[in-house]
Amino acid sequence: MRKLNKFNITCIIILWIILCFLVITRAEKIGTDTVIYIIMSAGFVFIPIWKYFKNKNKNT
Repeated sequence: MRKLNKFNITCIIILWIILCFLVITRAEKIGTDTVIYIIMSAGFVFIPIWKYFKNKNKNT
């Protein structure tokens, strides 16, 4: 896996926020499926970022 830098992390988070905003605003009805998918996507986005900062603090 490539190393992350602050610019990459910022772009990933902004893109995730925009996509979630589009899903929420364009949905006719926000059901449990939509909420579960947003939570799962948050895990896919923020867990690698959290691990990056955890390992970065451990190395310094």
